Amino acid sequence: MSEITHFNSSHLEYLTPLLNWRIMDLERLRRESFSGKKYNNFAKIIRNLEKAKVVNAYRHPFTRKKYIYFSSLGERYLEGEENATAVSKDTLIHDIKVSEIAQDFFERNWVTNVLLEHKLQNKRNFKSTSKVIPDAVFEIETDKYCFKLGFELEITRKSKSRILEKVKEYIMSEKYDYMIYFFSKKSIMQSYQNLIREKFNNYSDRFMYFYDNSLTALPTDLENINGIFRGEEVKLDELFKKLSKSKQAVK
Repeated sequence: MSEITHFNSSHLEYLTPLLNWRIMDLERLRRESFSGKKYNNFAKIIRNLEKAKVVNAYRHPFTRKKYIYFSSLGERYLEGEENATAVSKDTLIHDIKVSEIAQDFFERNWVTNVLLEHKLQNKRNFKSTSKVIPDAVFEIETDKYCFKLGFELEITRKSKSRILEKVKEYIMSEKYDYMIYFFSKKSIMQSYQNLIREKFNNYSDRFMYFYDNSLTALPTDLENINGIFRGEEVKLDELFKKLSKSKQAVK
């Protein structure tokens, strides 16, 4: 670790939001870090950490936002785990969208806690009891109940066998009250919905389906996302405002 010991420890502390959110755009990371630094000064610190190979950066081709995530070295340095789950370049767009959607849910107070896949992967007790791990777990605490939703982001259509295998594991698991799926196309959403209803109709009420046609190109506007829950068309924001108040509201 000698190559990064010359950095002020407070600079490394600016990266602590990445421990939870895994990958963040530069401005959001600046706000979440409570650094008090102006954007240009903060960006300079991050560039120095890039040069030290503590973090990697990615420029989104459509939004032009710069995203920051830990390198394997940086993850081990701050997390202290030898086998920490690092971000893969092959799944960057997927991981960016999962993280951004999860952050948006949390900031709107729709959920009280979020665990992304990398946190679940690194929890030994979770891995030992789960054959399938979602992209994220959302927890909602109300005055009556504390319940969990598994979250899956599907940018491309998976094979029927793969879909059914994962859905069966989610149904058999006692970890989730609901599963929420986000899709990049309405047609993909409908194919999943029809398949799950056909094969697991008795459990289909536990699944929520939403889509965003510009999912991979633009920031997701959660206020205008539509989908299906229990066979009816719903608006995402209206459903989760109800859900966060009381579990009874969706029974």
